[in-house]
Amino acid sequence: MHEDTTKFMKQKSFPREIELNGKFMNSFAGYSKLSLFANNLFSSKNHDVYLDCSELKWFSGSMGALLSALVARFVAETGKRVRYRNLSREVRVYFGKSKIISEKNVDKWGTVIPVKYFSLDDPKEFSKYTVNGFENKNLPQMSKSLKNKFFEALDEIYSNASYWSKSTQGVYVSGQFFPKEKHLDYSIVDLGRGFGMTLYEEKGVTLPDEKAIDWAMKDNNTTKTLNIPGGIGLKIIRDFIEINGGKLQVVSHGGFWSFSSTGVIKKKLPYKIPGTVVNLVIDTSDTRRYHLREEISSDDIF
Repeated sequence: MHEDTTKFMKQKSFPREIELNGKFMNSFAGYSKLSLFANNLFSSKNHDVYLDCSELKWFSGSMGALLSALVARFVAETGKRVRYRNLSREVRVYFGKSKIISEKNVDKWGTVIPVKYFSLDDPKEFSKYTVNGFENKNLPQMSKSLKNKFFEALDEIYSNASYWSKSTQGVYVSGQFFPKEKHLDYSIVDLGRGFGMTLYEEKGVTLPDEKAIDWAMKDNNTTKTLNIPGGIGLKIIRDFIEINGGKLQVVSHGGFWSFSSTGVIKKKLPYKIPGTVVNLVIDTSDTRRYHLREEISSDDIF
């Protein structure tokens, strides 16, 4: 009787603990750590998850969008819970300001652009949030026309999330202004099919993810033969970044791509991240004034 009873007892699912420790910077190393986190998280689909943050020292504000998107997708797909544990006071306060956790903490310095989710049919709210988020963040001086183009470029990245990435889960954004270090970071995240799969399905071309990003970033490919992601939008941002001295980073599934005035870096991530991140790093120490070079082409700037 004892054997028959235990044979049909439902096995209890214990929470799984995943470490979220160390430093998470906007770099290949930082996104590599988040790729490991994503792999560990989505390998725990039969369990509630505790995120152990006992040794978490730093988490870049613009990476909050990706972290929040991954957690939201895991919860939506599995119905399981994810809880943060062992947060230091400093990290808890910052995560509250960034809206990574639901605690209410006031950002009295106005440096944080909190994590925000947008459905794919909410372009006006996305545009409004981005413009407001950049306000009072020492953005380099731009003519009115160029500023409009710049924000239109960001809007285009958002609007293409449904078209090219086939994302069904919306878009997440976040960022942070660093007054002392003089840079502004801003990320747009979707959980769609990524550059590599888009290139294959639209053009029949098979490339590793990091090379697919690089292929799409070349002017002729991005703006003329394949509409991924944002086309002219990313070209305008890339041109601006080259002069400004900042960075444009794209992380898509297994690929990492980074562009700055010193050139392009492209690497393979240790694990796949199920989505795409466009991260913009603007040098706010730049005192030059930017404008459109209207006499040549409406697509050429500065």
